[in-house]
Amino acid sequence: MSFIEQSDYDRIMECMPIPCVDVVLVHKGSALMVKRENRPAKGEWWLPGGRIQKGESLAEAACRKIEEEAGCAVKLGGIIHVGDTVFDDGPTRVAVHTINICFAGAVDEMPTGIVLDSQHHVFQWVNVIPDSVHPYIEKCLLGAGFKRG
Repeated sequence: MSFIEQSDYDRIMECMPIPCVDVVLVHKGSALMVKRENRPAKGEWWLPGGRIQKGESLAEAACRKIEEEAGCAVKLGGIIHVGDTVFDDGPTRVAVHTINICFAGAVDEMPTGIVLDSQHHVFQWVNVIPDSVHPYIEKCLLGAGFKRG
């Protein structure tokens, strides 16, 4: 995999949306939420997910992001929501527009627990949709069958 210079990536983010995947990861009837440490949406509860890499299928990206962000393998289900987000304050203070594809996912057996990546330091399992989540996250959780709190 190759990467481009940050200045080039910032220019891309200024001009076009970025494709991303997210996963409603369910274990024993609850969904995993992670608190974002980075912009955009810093400090907000979110779902594990992120950008799709070139040559990677949507499903491959979703499985990779769960492994990277939660440290476990996922049994991936179908797409439960497609939406987009727009944030004025992206990762390098450049506005970012993402096109998001959200999958349902499950784990039968949790290894030794969730192992978060450097982008998240706190997680929670929820069995209802928290009141203050971003509208995109609410739609994903609704698509996975969760009810409002």
